[in-house]
Amino acid sequence: MSRQRITWRSVAYLILLVVAVALTVAWWPEFSRIWREHFATFLIITLLMIVSVFVQSYNFLSFLPGAGVPKLVDMAHTWAIGALVNYLGPFQPGLAVRVALLAKQGVRVGDSSVATLRQVIASAWLALALASVSLMWMDPARMAIPSVVLMVAFLLVPQTFPFLRRLVVRVLPNRIPANVRHAMQVALTLPSLRAASGILVQYMLGTFAFYIGYKQFGADISIPAALGLACVVYVSSLVALFPGNLGVLEALCTAFGQTSGLSVQQSLALAFLYRGASIASVMLVAAVPTPHRSVQT
Repeated sequence: MSRQRITWRSVAYLILLVVAVALTVAWWPEFSRIWREHFATFLIITLLMIVSVFVQSYNFLSFLPGAGVPKLVDMAHTWAIGALVNYLGPFQPGLAVRVALLAKQGVRVGDSSVATLRQVIASAWLALALASVSLMWMDPARMAIPSVVLMVAFLLVPQTFPFLRRLVVRVLPNRIPANVRHAMQVALTLPSLRAASGILVQYMLGTFAFYIGYKQFGADISIPAALGLACVVYVSSLVALFPGNLGVLEALCTAFGQTSGLSVQQSLALAFLYRGASIASVMLVAAVPTPHRSVQT
């Protein structure tokens, strides 16, 4: 069954690539003109995404124990390499590469694994509150109910953590080491103020990147709408059914562009611009050599 699922996923991924290439070839004159006109936009968004790499790296460090924490520049380099590896397979294979690279820098596998899980949980949890604010901000009259539902979910999630921690103890087999059990329990805790603040900054950077891009393309976009898009894109990237979340980012950006007054060509060209900026940002950070020295804090 698993092989069948992998086969269908591979076929779907191949179809996405073929469609992307076909559309690029068919609309190349229009795409190339749009990209030439918005080269400055590409540079600005790439810069914002480079800053985002460092912010996400900082956030990850905030979830690690104090001893043996790498320097921020080393962590950003490792983060960028992991992001590039994510393009090689679904479900973010770069996470395993990141853990392996951190192990060479003196970070225990258990610590980096727990930090990864905590960061994912915290990002998804805070996205509920931000999406709620986004909907209420955009249209209080029509979006009140979904906004309240999201906010209630945000408030209820922490209440489930004690139950989930007890469930982990009961469900995990006795042969599982005690330190693994403890790590799983630690993962099911709320982020610190430092970590939560860093994740909020990450979402703000994403919001500005989407707002600037769509605004420069002439779309009718507001800050609340850009925030909502950032929430959806970030949460979808946590699952990443396809390598590099390919297709999902493009579909979301294209659909949003269509609802914001852009043509199909403009929407897709902007979606590809975001994809190019994302790849360029992590390539630039990964290309900078670092000594990978750990520091004690």
